[in-house]
Amino acid sequence: MIYSMEKNSKISRLILGGFKILKIMIKNLRLLIFLDMERVSLTIITLKGGIKMTIKMIAVDMDGTFLNDEKKYNVVQFNQIFQVLEEKKIKFVVASGNQYFQLRSFFPSHYERMAFVAENGANILIGRKHIYNAEIPSENIKKTLAILEKLQPKNLILCGKKSAYISETISDSALNEAKFYYPVLKK
Repeated sequence: MIYSMEKNSKISRLILGGFKILKIMIKNLRLLIFLDMERVSLTIITLKGGIKMTIKMIAVDMDGTFLNDEKKYNVVQFNQIFQVLEEKKIKFVVASGNQYFQLRSFFPSHYERMAFVAENGANILIGRKHIYNAEIPSENIKKTLAILEKLQPKNLILCGKKSAYISETISDSALNEAKFYYPVLKK
């Protein structure tokens, strides 16, 4: 998925005979991006001439965008694309609300050469190296948990730098479901 901060931006996608075509309109700049899955190539055409662009990074969301409905992707095809991206020195970034450990589990062969903007930007890593981790003072966490406990949530998961944490009273079925999204999870 391509994100844009511009208010007047429009993004549309179309699959056409082996090409994934992204038409992007950012203010007055119009681009067509052709991603040829068979030849593993990327072409950008500006519809308002005279602008040459170099792609330095590709960022993707996971759920509902990079992953299919079964939470999988074409690994063979991605390996080919990732190789081309590395040859062209284009960085691949995974951006998601999901836990870093879950995101990296999708890319066991490549994660050390990728960047991750995990947990909605609260945890940013390149490979295993932490670049940024949002920290909330423990006093604020305690106050927030006290308020949330009054609402009697069914399941509450707190994400930390090294693990996610869940109530010790959680049911086994809910714990098993949570482990898909939070593979590093402690009670």
